[in-house]
Amino acid sequence: DDETSLEIIVNQPVLAETLNGTAQEFTVWINGIAKAVTEVGLKNGKERTIMLSTADLITNNDEVKVSYDGSSITNTNGVKLNTFNDLEIFNDLPERFLIPGLIEVERFYQMSGLQTEATTDAGGGENIGYTDPGDYADYLISVDETQNYDLKVRVASESQGGKIGIYLLLEDQTETSLLTLDIPVTGGWQTWENVTGTVNLSEGSHVLRMRVLEGGFNMNWIEISFPDSDNDGVTDDIDVCPNTANGVEVNDKGCEIPNFPSNNFTIKVESETCNKSNNGRISISALTTYNYTANLSGQSEGTNLFTETTVFSDLEAGSYQVCLYPEDDPAQEI
Repeated sequence: DDETSLEIIVNQPVLAETLNGTAQEFTVWINGIAKAVTEVGLKNGKERTIMLSTADLITNNDEVKVSYDGSSITNTNGVKLNTFNDLEIFNDLPERFLIPGLIEVERFYQMSGLQTEATTDAGGGENIGYTDPGDYADYLISVDETQNYDLKVRVASESQGGKIGIYLLLEDQTETSLLTLDIPVTGGWQTWENVTGTVNLSEGSHVLRMRVLEGGFNMNWIEISFPDSDNDGVTDDIDVCPNTANGVEVNDKGCEIPNFPSNNFTIKVESETCNKSNNGRISISALTTYNYTANLSGQSEGTNLFTETTVFSDLEAGSYQVCLYPEDDPAQEI
């Protein structure tokens, strides 16, 4: 239930006191990475079930193995537990969606009043429908970090529309409201549109509840993602240029890709004055003032930063290549 513990069932009763201080004798492997064991004990009422606890959350997609290299644990007759390596643990945890990420709404942890059906939306699969006020679906989520997230819901409604509430479900089954969204009329049960909002989520494991407040719509998925404040298609967590103007083309770092004229650069080559004098020059001029990087490779190499002009000097005779790109994006050749 805590998603940090696992059970090992042995064939004879374990002497409970011999488990004390044995955490260092166990290693838990999660997806091939060794994790420390924080606590070892017997499961309540189960003298043949050893419980191991870790400090790391285990999800339903994780491959979990355990090794034991100690000599402390014995059964009630004094026989020692054999050592073992890479014992596979059957992972029967329920599905937990990682946030930021996509929640396929038909894959609920539990629900009330809803039905699923095949969808013709992009990607296929199923959607939930037959929505009436009071219906709900719960999803187990694991949030990567505490912050505001963009929430996008994929919906369809023939003629009525509706309204939903997004909540966190607490252990005592009370709901903490995060957001309400109006569902528009899209013109068909399989005519899909996105509805967006913002939610604040804290790091850790939670139960997210989607509750129908006003019915009459279908839903395909819920996407919770890092925000994109300047709407350039690059989320804020990786956006190096978070305030780009609307409509400009950006690179994968969120910085504007400059649109220079085809004759923006002039390159002048001056050969050596004499053989072996090594005083050749390559001069570069730009019509548009900008922060450029010029990379020279060949018989000699170098990198120059410039805004209008730059010169590579003291060059020996040979073949050279000059690459030009914005100073803040070496991957974007001009």
